[in-house]
This record gives sequence, structure tokens and C-alpha cells, in this order.
Amino acid sequence: DLSIHVRRTGTASLVLEGDTDNSGDTGQRDAEIIFLSDGSAGNDPFGGTAYGAHGYRISTQNYPGKTSLGFDEWHSQDGWLSRLQIDEDGNVGIGTSSPSSELEVAGSSDVDTGILVTNSRNGVGMALRLDNTSNGANKGSGIKWQSGGFNIGSIITRADTTAVSGDSPGYMTFHTSNDGAEDLAERMRIDSSGNVGIGTSSPNNLLHVYQSNSALPSVNLSHVNGNKINVSASYNYYDAYNHIFRGLDGTDTHMTIE
Repeated sequence: DLSIHVRRTGTASLVLEGDTDNSGDTGQRDAEIIFLSDGSAGNDPFGGTAYGAHGYRISTQNYPGKTSLGFDEWHSQDGWLSRLQIDEDGNVGIGTSSPSSELEVAGSSDVDTGILVTNSRNGVGMALRLDNTSNGANKGSGIKWQSGGFNIGSIITRADTTAVSGDSPGYMTFHTSNDGAEDLAERMRIDSSGNVGIGTSSPNNLLHVYQSNSALPSVNLSHVNGNKINVSASYNYYDAYNHIFRGLDGTDTHMTIE
């Protein structure tokens, strides 16, 4: 049986208008629809136990010249829990009533939280596409990681030049934060030729490792038994005439190949 049925040949509308005296624009809830179920014992949203102990609410909240829309779930023990919120600026929050960006997903328990995208494409389905519509050299998009609201890492992809159809060279950089700082520093780069640079932003070989601290080896190859090979341009190098191999002190020459 139908409790309410609105039928017409044109657009059927249901209008709920609250705050008709315009008494407040401070985020107060002005209009709402509540869906309740499960009539078992439990607290209901109205301060009693006569109605359903579980349900949902769709409501609007009033702000100066703006309105937000919220979808909340009622739990008899926990009260109203925000499930989805479109705030007064158009930001969408899932699991939070106060989204700080265009889309924010928040978890409240010790389980995986985030976005799951599935597809049945015969091949690779791109689950996430980032497009910076401001096209030009060194412009692009990235992903940033934070802990407690503080920066800890990022991956950024930029264009070498203005991208056009059939010619859009780009490069990718990897960043982490230093101990004692929050600023993100570039650690590795893959340029448009496929060269990989560690410690340098202009790799000129397939793998280019630049060491700014001569006291540490650039590359350390080690085995579980304790054996290792340290490779450093300051210890072992080519001086345009000879290949020179030095000891770990960096001064004593052990072998020279002309």
C-alpha cells in the first residue's frame, strides 16, 4: 500500500520549506526527511523509544546565501552518523560532515579506507585520470601523501613542453620529506627519454646517480652474509685516461686500468 503518491503529467514535486522567517543562517537544519525501520527497543531520533531504532535522514542546512545537503544514518546507540555531505561550497564528504576539498573520503575504524574502482575491460582500465587543463611546460598533476595533515611524500608528472596531439613528452618526479622538515624534496626523476636520475634532475644515462656527500657510497650492493660492494664516483672513477679504484678511505689507490 502507498502512504503518499504524487502523480501528474508534468513534473511531480515535494517541497519542504523551513526557516520561513529567515531567523538563522548559521548551519541550522531547516528541512529533513527521516526514514526509520526496525521497531525493536532502542533510542529513536526523537528522544524516545516509540519509533524505529535505525534509519536514515536527508536534510538541508542553511548558511548565508547557501545551502548544504546531508545524508545521515541513525544508530540507536551512536545517534546520527554522517554518511555523505554536500557542503555549502559544493564540496562532497563521504564519512565526514565537513569536507575540506572537492571530494574527501574519511574512515573511522582500523580498516582499509578509500575508493575502489572495478572494471571488466579487456585490457587495462585506467581507474584514475588526472588532467591539468592549464597546458604548458612544467605543468601537470600529482598525488600527495600526508600523515596527521603533514606532508610526507608525493609523485608528480609534468609536461616538458606544451602538449599537443601526437607530441606530449613528460617527466615524473618522486618526493619525500627530510627528517626535521616538512618540505618535500625531489629524490628521483624519470625523464621523457626514460632516463632515471637519483639525486639529479637532469639524468643523461639510463641510470644516473649523483652523490652530493662524498663521505657515503652512491650505490651499496650487499648480501645477507655481510659481503658488499660500495660504488662511489669519489672512490672509483674514470679520469679520461684511466679507470682508478680506491679503498674505502677514498685516498689509497688499489688498482689502475689504463
